[in-house]
Amino acid sequence: MSEEILKGVKILDIATMFAAPMSATFLSEFGADVIHVEWKKGDPARASLPRVDEISLVSKLLGRNKRHITLDFHYEEAVELLYRLVEWADVVVTNFRPQTLKRFKIDYEDLVRIKPDLIMLSFTAYGRSGPYAERPGFARVAEGFAGLTYYTGWKDRAPSFSGNWIADGIGGIASAYSIMLALYHKKCTGEGQLIDLALYDSLFRIMEDFMVNYSVTGEVKEREGNMNSSAAPNNMYLTKDGKYMAILGNPNMWMRLCAAMNREDLADDPKYCTNDARVENRYDIDKIVADWAKTMTMDELDAVLLKHEVAHGPIYSAKDIYEDPHMWARESLVKVFDEELNREIAVQNVVPKLSKTPGKIKFTGRPIGADNDEIFLGMLGLSKENYEELQKKGAI
Repeated sequence: MSEEILKGVKILDIATMFAAPMSATFLSEFGADVIHVEWKKGDPARASLPRVDEISLVSKLLGRNKRHITLDFHYEEAVELLYRLVEWADVVVTNFRPQTLKRFKIDYEDLVRIKPDLIMLSFTAYGRSGPYAERPGFARVAEGFAGLTYYTGWKDRAPSFSGNWIADGIGGIASAYSIMLALYHKKCTGEGQLIDLALYDSLFRIMEDFMVNYSVTGEVKEREGNMNSSAAPNNMYLTKDGKYMAILGNPNMWMRLCAAMNREDLADDPKYCTNDARVENRYDIDKIVADWAKTMTMDELDAVLLKHEVAHGPIYSAKDIYEDPHMWARESLVKVFDEELNREIAVQNVVPKLSKTPGKIKFTGRPIGADNDEIFLGMLGLSKENYEELQKKGAI
């Protein structure tokens, strides 16, 4: 079997930042040949901060392993060139709203006339159906709509966004998963299909407890900060040297934590001896653990918790992650040379790790239109005169 499990799969990525094109990136790391189509000003991700020498570092991750071309769909000639690329592709990835796809004549019904067995991922803010289908939206909007933002933060404060665009990341994984399901169906039947995925869908799907709880009891899950209404302890605890350690408890971990604190008496105390009791008295438990944790440095606390096999973990910054030997030993972080920046850069490695068909970072994101010549002159066979005319016109 080829090391590149998706070798031979061809993906035409006409999506813009972040989640939808991320799915194509994930699949490219396992061998899929991805052509990313941008408008002449480039994907909006290229304008994202942080930037070095006006080069977006985000684009280095989002565009890795992809060939990059430019087309402006306002020109019929550009749409015709896209149609030719659709003939080549197995999968088209897009996140334009349905009305935009229809306006440019690049919606699913247009493209399946060219490629009847085409798989198309339509990844939009609210999906292709329902009253909100044409609304724009980004990750933060989806996180609010899915319910995550409402119960993130502190009880006496306004809701809080998460530190990163969770909906984009989860959406990118869900998109790649969706494409793989469709590819398997095509392998079995020869049929392509349309994948209709909303940005909020996958995030909403993984938050089962808060919705089923409301449907059965009528209770609305509210913000509790770092507390957890179903388990205790559950918090980040400040150490003597000003760092934070996450310590979480289930029945087994609570017994171990009591031993680590030299407080075996707590294990038999009626206030703390069952999970329900601990949840009811979680603020008392939180103070006990917090007072104990702050008597030690991070390293000292880590050593004690490890000795007693208590689940815990440090709250890391990017600097902490970069300096952790586990990240490099497991190759969660790797260094890749970037031609545009002319230096090695540290990036997250391919996920997941497969023993027989491992993924690979071939190169980081390339400049706008870096592969125009190869695709238009080479693969599509445009004459030099026609190519230059389309460039001058603005179609390319």
